[in-house]
Order: sequence, then C-alpha cells, then structure tokens
Amino acid sequence: MGEGRLRYLVAEARCYWCGTAAGTLEGGWPLIPGTLMFRRSGEHQTLAPARPDSPTFRCGHCGGPLFVDDFDILMVRSEKLEEVDDRPRRGRPPKRPR
Repeated sequence: MGEGRLRYLVAEARCYWCGTAAGTLEGGWPLIPGTLMFRRSGEHQTLAPARPDSPTFRCGHCGGPLFVDDFDILMVRSEKLEEVDDRPRRGRPPKRPR
C-alpha cells in the first residue's frame, strides 16, 4: 500500500424494527477496539459502545436494536490540501513573449 494513504470504514446502521437509518459507524481500517465512532443522523459523533446491547446504540425513533446494513472501506489521502497547493505546478512553464 502506498505511503500517505489510509483506509477508512464507513458503515450505515439501520433499525431492525422500523427500518430507519439511525446513523453511521466510522473508524480506521483495520478496526481497533474502542476507536469506532457512531454518528447519529443530525447529531455529533460519539464513541460507539463496546457492547451492541447498550442503550446508546438503539434507534432514536422507536428504540429498536440496530444492525450494520451497508459498509464501504474508503481510501483517504493523508496529505493536507495546503501542502498540495504549495508544490510547484507540473509540466512545462508557459512561453514568455519577447
């Protein structure tokens, strides 16, 4: 794997009872216990509970249990956009009029 690239997991959490999308689970890949973040729809992210039967990992609409419906592992570049702007432009410089 190339240097400067990170793998990142983004998973959608849905309710078993009502089927609504309750939020997303996010974290670095491979997963490290205790680092997975749960972001409810429209709220700030919080640390996901270690146990899935925790009352914080329930549907905000009906209180039902959640499951992971769909997940993606994304490749993220670790360099900042400011560093990209500071680099010289690629290619031949434009001709100057005489």
